[in-house]
Amino acid sequence: PCPSSCPFSLSYPGLRFRKNPRGLAARHQRGVFQRLLKYVGLTAACICLVSCRGKAQVQTVGGYALVTPPTMGPDHHPGTSLLRGDKVIWANVYAGYFMSSTATDFSHDGMILFVGPVPAESNWWPYPQLFAVRGDGPPVVLSERLVGQRLVPVYDGSDGIPFEIRHIALINDGVRVEFRHSGDTIMHTLSWADIKRLLDEADKSARPVSHNLGDYRVLPLTERP
Repeated sequence: PCPSSCPFSLSYPGLRFRKNPRGLAARHQRGVFQRLLKYVGLTAACICLVSCRGKAQVQTVGGYALVTPPTMGPDHHPGTSLLRGDKVIWANVYAGYFMSSTATDFSHDGMILFVGPVPAESNWWPYPQLFAVRGDGPPVVLSERLVGQRLVPVYDGSDGIPFEIRHIALINDGVRVEFRHSGDTIMHTLSWADIKRLLDEADKSARPVSHNLGDYRVLPLTERP
C-alpha cells in the first residue's frame, strides 16, 4: 500500500481521482459520479443519433427509383443511387442536374436520362457525363457520341481539360444539353426518338466496360445524332 505521505492519482480523460490517507471527501465523490453519469448520457445520446436517423429519400421515376441517404458527407458521398427493383443501376447520380424540374421529366417510355461520373482507376472520375438507360441496363454513356471524342478517365493534360456536361434542360419531346471542353461550349439537342435510337444501337454494338463501382456501355464514335 502507498504510504500516507505519498498520495497517488488515477487519471481518465476528463476525470481525475485522488486518494490519500484521509480518503475522498463525500462532496468530491458525488461530483465524480455526476460527471461519470454525464459522460454515459452523452454517449447514449450519440448512439441514439446514429441509430435513429431518418430514412433514405426515395423518388420513383418510371420503373426506377432515385434513393438518397438521409445524411451525406461534406463531399456529398455516398450520393444518390438509381435503382430498378433491388438492382443498383448506377451508384452515383448527380440529382442536382435536374434543377427545378423533377427527375420524372427526364424519363420517357421506359427510358431515363441522368448525369453522373464514370469510374476511374480506383474512384469516380470528377467530370460528370450524360447517361441513358433502359430496363436493367447497363447504362450507356452518351457524352462521347455527342462531343465526338473518346472519354478517357485518366487526366494527363495532353488533351486540355476533359469534357463534362454543364447543363441539361427540357425541351419539347427531348432535352438540350451543354458540354464544356477545354474552354469551349458544345450544345446539342436530343429528342426521345434520338435517345431510343442510341439505346437500340448500344444493344447491338456498344462496348461494355466493367468496373467494381459500376458497369456501363460505350457507343462507337460515329456520326452524331
